[in-house]
Amino acid sequence: MDRILEAVLAAAKPGGSTYQYYVKNAAWESDLRRQIGAFPEFVVAAEDKATLRAKGVELLTALNTKCKARCADPAIPIAFEAMNAVVEARGWWKGTPPDLLMGTDEDLVILADAMGSIMATIARSTTVKPYSLLTKYLHYAFPNSFAAYDNRVGASVLAWVKDVYGIRPGPNLARQRYAPDVLTTTDGLGYIGILRFFQMFWDGVAAADQVETYDAAVAELQAALDELPGEIELKLNRLDILDKVLSVANGDRKLLHL
Repeated sequence: MDRILEAVLAAAKPGGSTYQYYVKNAAWESDLRRQIGAFPEFVVAAEDKATLRAKGVELLTALNTKCKARCADPAIPIAFEAMNAVVEARGWWKGTPPDLLMGTDEDLVILADAMGSIMATIARSTTVKPYSLLTKYLHYAFPNSFAAYDNRVGASVLAWVKDVYGIRPGPNLARQRYAPDVLTTTDGLGYIGILRFFQMFWDGVAAADQVETYDAAVAELQAALDELPGEIELKLNRLDILDKVLSVANGDRKLLHL
């Protein structure tokens, strides 16, 4: 895990892949993160379900376009309705979901179960699987709770699992915690493995006494973004610089420093 930490810290520095991505995409990232981050408050204040639905679909459509998630437009209202129903049922629009990095394994199961419920609900109405898009939306809405997923993130986590536990499937309970057999599927069943990887990574940062170093890397990147011209209000957190390295690497062992 020390090697992936090295990759994350290096990518956040000027010239690194994470640094370059956020500088290049700061404008739209800032706008959508701000709007989606305020969506829980919008839900509470909304006077009717039609207004709520229209705004949610609008934001999900915009995110789909900017992230190039390729979710078919007719499926976006279905995806929003499913997500809204699950989040509302858990009281998270008015409260807060469990914290990913600081939560217990039970907390991670709660988060993963929510994603599984959303995807199962969607599957009853369409064959489209907007898994990646919805994890990104939920990360923007609850940045300390949900990790953003795409198939490149999945490939990188799977590369780490193979590096640590080998490529043979079997009754290795430690390996199975990361759900390698379904880690990169688009039905959400592998989300628990993604969440456990993020938490395990952070536990490793803490165990290596690198929390201050890691937070300094986030702060330095944040300072650079704050200096960009225009009305940029892009706020990053600990999850963001790890997620971006995993996505850019797309399972490449060299980029992950494995």
